[in-house]
Amino acid sequence: MKQVKWAIHTDILDRPGLPSLKKALEDEGVEYFHSDYDFEKCEYADIPYGIGECVVMYGPIQFIRKKNRGFIPGAFGFKKDTNTSHYMSQLPRKYFFNYDAMYLPFGSLLDMKHQLFSIFGDRIFIRPDSGFKTFTGLDIHKDEFETEISSIKQTKNPGPHEMCLVASKKEILGEYRIVICEGKVVTGSQYRWDGKMDVRIDVHHDAWNFAQDYVATTDWQLDTCYVVDIFLSEYGPKIGEFNSFASSGLYNCDRKAIIRAVSEAAAKEWC
Repeated sequence: MKQVKWAIHTDILDRPGLPSLKKALEDEGVEYFHSDYDFEKCEYADIPYGIGECVVMYGPIQFIRKKNRGFIPGAFGFKKDTNTSHYMSQLPRKYFFNYDAMYLPFGSLLDMKHQLFSIFGDRIFIRPDSGFKTFTGLDIHKDEFETEISSIKQTKNPGPHEMCLVASKKEILGEYRIVICEGKVVTGSQYRWDGKMDVRIDVHHDAWNFAQDYVATTDWQLDTCYVVDIFLSEYGPKIGEFNSFASSGLYNCDRKAIIRAVSEAAAKEWC
């Protein structure tokens, strides 16, 4: 797969003590360009690959937006399909952790406070519909609702029209990041357990099997390669959310397995 190249920026996505994507690319003998960020010019270095070349993009959202220009395949999964309202309409609701979700524009949340808590109870979960999150999803108690919504408005400034997912608050036991490519689970990593960050290379077998049997093999796929977070709870394994491969942190996932699978898929799309 010598024709496959990678264009990356990993300064934000790499985590201390976890495997390096650059090191894995070097070990696999894959050509790559790391686009450094110039803080004075506030821009990423230009990628020295031409339009139409077989290039896999990986990096922060702003890097992908600015530098994904005519490469094939470019950024796997980097599209509007990562809106929750899109993918939750493609698969059975029972597959999703937030199966009881409803949608409201951010500007209507305060006006709908009493209706929301009468439906979902004393605590609710809110997150942006968009996969390119304006703010991080959070659980809110009804007594703190006005304060939390005002804080989001002041610090993150979402537009009043921005659609938000609202659902009941549920307890999560374990959270796993799974990489899927060409209908197969490639690798995964636990990243949270019992509400605390706990990054491990192992994946609970229920989460792995659910990802393979109920996500990777369905007719609808987010893209050829993508990431899905699987949550373990009292309801069993469920889909937490889908994300693009191009801009997702990999925690302790097997980098070499990812590079081989994604590069192979890229080469097929380029041919």
